[in-house]
Amino acid sequence: YNSEYDDDDNGPNPALFYEFPKNKNLYYLDENKIKLTPVQRQIIIIGIVSGLYYLHRNHIVHKFLSPKAIFLDENFYPKIFLMNSIIEFGSSINYQAPEQFRDDFEISDYTDVFAIGRLLYYLITGYNPFRMPGDNFKKANGFMLMEAIFKENFPLLPSSMPKNIRQLLKSCWYVNPCDRPT
Repeated sequence: YNSEYDDDDNGPNPALFYEFPKNKNLYYLDENKIKLTPVQRQIIIIGIVSGLYYLHRNHIVHKFLSPKAIFLDENFYPKIFLMNSIIEFGSSINYQAPEQFRDDFEISDYTDVFAIGRLLYYLITGYNPFRMPGDNFKKANGFMLMEAIFKENFPLLPSSMPKNIRQLLKSCWYVNPCDRPT
């Protein structure tokens, strides 16, 4: 990478190049009603958590984790795509931490923890956050969802979900980033 031609005055912007994985991304699978087996879901969860651990250990915060940023190879091993501005790529309010909506926000590892909680919810339930049938915010627009997130309204958690998983997900979604697990 040569930052000599970089227009950004904040320093170099490293670029990563990836192969284009065979199974596209989680968003594509969802949109095309392609169902994942429980084993595939487990592989994806372990891969995402491991990949995020690697990024954070190397002082990299993703900022925009969502199903559109998780690509899958032929064995359903996830690849976390790291882009400068994944918002253009289609990040979703459902996956963004509350601090990302503030003018004076500080991005940290905790920002990604919020999103990983949302991804875990998606992979465990098969529904995007707030989109499960019966959820009070299923038909909410973006502004209503932001308000719900700031008030710590959580997506509907199925009663069949084990209590420890429910608590883990809720702890990832706390408004105060310092209250989230690392």
